[in-house]
Amino acid sequence: MAKMVIGRKDSYILLLLPALVIFVFFWIVPIFWTFLLSFHEWDMLSPPKYISLGNYVKMLNDPIFYVSLQDTFLSVVGVTILSVTLGMLLAVFLKENVKGSSVIKSIVFLGYIIPMAIVGVICLFIFDRDAGIVNGVLRAVGLGSGKGYLADPSTALYAIILMSGWIWTGFTITVFSAGLENIPRDLYDAARIDGATGWQILQKITLPLLRPATLVSIMMSIVYSIKIFDLIYVTTMGGPGYATSVLAFQIYMEGFRFLHFGYGSALAIFLTLLALLLGYPLLRTFTKRARS
Repeated sequence: MAKMVIGRKDSYILLLLPALVIFVFFWIVPIFWTFLLSFHEWDMLSPPKYISLGNYVKMLNDPIFYVSLQDTFLSVVGVTILSVTLGMLLAVFLKENVKGSSVIKSIVFLGYIIPMAIVGVICLFIFDRDAGIVNGVLRAVGLGSGKGYLADPSTALYAIILMSGWIWTGFTITVFSAGLENIPRDLYDAARIDGATGWQILQKITLPLLRPATLVSIMMSIVYSIKIFDLIYVTTMGGPGYATSVLAFQIYMEGFRFLHFGYGSALAIFLTLLALLLGYPLLRTFTKRARS
């Protein structure tokens, strides 16, 4: 019997080994290397030079860092609120046997599965000054000739947030739809028999029982929005000026454009810690609720 248990353990280890090797070499090793590199100055043309906390001191004294941090904060807050709110509202609305609900869900989910490069091109077309859909609608209703929203520092980041929110709503609507399916139908029937209104049912039954789905959606939205890069790379390249230069994009610029790999690594470590700081409380709350 003991040999059978040992044999099972060995088979489990063998089955997990390929995934473990991939995890170590493509996650643990790069994180460890990035952490070490953050204490060095390196441009790939000369040997790394140890400078202790020099990159972190530079980061704290870099005004562009604070601009990128502000852009990242606005992006995280905007995308999270937009995607979670839209995902919940659409899931609840489409749950009530709305005609064409599957088509609407497919359209919303489309943004989540389309390659980001294509989404970037769509974004450029939507917000274009001359041929853009937004300006076309504004002209049709007599609200002026419009402007290039991605070329204006005051609107570029908000345009990115809108597109990112649409992209991630495809994920959140799926999570909320799955959460709604897990709510017993008997609760709704009993509430209607007792004379509860639609708003009371939403407030007392639907929203409380959707808390696990809400936590998952918020946590994943934060993780997604804090590392937005490809959409910005395709549409604005961090501009105009530094209007859309979020931390993830600034890491790319410092490391692969300016060859400041040490400083870029320090920014990457900071972004990782920021993601952990934002995500850990939600993960802990979700774990406690799951256990209870």
